[in-house]
Amino acid sequence: MKPTKNRVYCSDCGRIKMLFPSQEKADNFIAFNAHEIISEGYKAPERSYYCSSCGGWHVTKNPNNEYFQEQDLIKNRVPEIKRQIREIVRLFHTGYNKKEVHEWKKKMERLKELCDELDEKSVGLVPEKSMAAKCINQYEQSIERNLKKLIEKQQVVNEVNAGQKAVITSEMTAMFKQLKEACRTLKIEKCIELANILNTELVRAVPEENNHSEIKERLDALSDFLLPQRIDIIKKIFLQTESLLDSCKLMTRDEVSRKILELRELLSIAENSGVAHIHLKGVTNYIVKIEKNLPDGSGGVILKETKEDQAAISESRNKVIEAIDLIKKGEIEQAEQALDVAEALLIGYEDTKDGQQILDALTILNNQIAHRGVSRSEEK
Repeated sequence: MKPTKNRVYCSDCGRIKMLFPSQEKADNFIAFNAHEIISEGYKAPERSYYCSSCGGWHVTKNPNNEYFQEQDLIKNRVPEIKRQIREIVRLFHTGYNKKEVHEWKKKMERLKELCDELDEKSVGLVPEKSMAAKCINQYEQSIERNLKKLIEKQQVVNEVNAGQKAVITSEMTAMFKQLKEACRTLKIEKCIELANILNTELVRAVPEENNHSEIKERLDALSDFLLPQRIDIIKKIFLQTESLLDSCKLMTRDEVSRKILELRELLSIAENSGVAHIHLKGVTNYIVKIEKNLPDGSGGVILKETKEDQAAISESRNKVIEAIDLIKKGEIEQAEQALDVAEALLIGYEDTKDGQQILDALTILNNQIAHRGVSRSEEK
């Protein structure tokens, strides 16, 4: 006979099945009813099995029990998953340490894996799922807060760094002096070498976001020997000046004049390219000396106009006065720059009476600045 009694809906199977209170009764049903069921044209059940969802025994026509064994394994695994979830949650609430970032990251990843597995094996509301979700949420909020604190701390550090005075060591100051001398003597390779070292030291000493005018001016000046387009023009000027110095005694007046004209054109190009005047001071100095010794048609020398002399000397004197005021204020770097300009303006007028007075003043002031630099380094 086809089963009609004790029928219930089995959630595991998803359909209605007969339910027996014991295996013995389920097996007796198969033994006493199988022949009759077959005779009526139906397929008789072949075995019984326990259903944990229904809390009793069912019978089935399927002789293969692998499916049911797999279901049993899944059901046996669920309690273990729940136990592991509870253990990780307990550890989090009792021993969470923000310093052990790597360890807790692994624990939280494991907790998420367990939650996913529990979702697959146990559909519906399970207390452990809620426990794990709260734990993961608390952990992620903690990480977020910690990250925000780190960002804020770094911002404070950056602000402090930005407000600090840029440090230029006595060694760096000495190297700037060497760079100035290398420019004066037309040593292009030495200029490039020193500029590279100083650029590295300045960037390392001061954060990139630091906008101190002193550092910016130093870096801008060094760029003359770091940017290819500027290096090319300076190198060409230096080499042509050296060549003219070596051969001007063997050249005619017109040939020397043409070479000087070419150099002046190159100097104009360099100025338009942004090259600092101080780096070309050696070249202009040599040009003036060559011009002073360049014979004119009657065997004399080419001299500048008196008005030009007076204007240049006056401007040079003003720069010296400006440098004195800056030294009194303690603004040594700006004073050095003013003295460099004064010295450049004086080129060609050193032999005049006023020129000699200014040169003497320049010597005294440069010695004062050098002495102050040594004192500062000793204090450090």
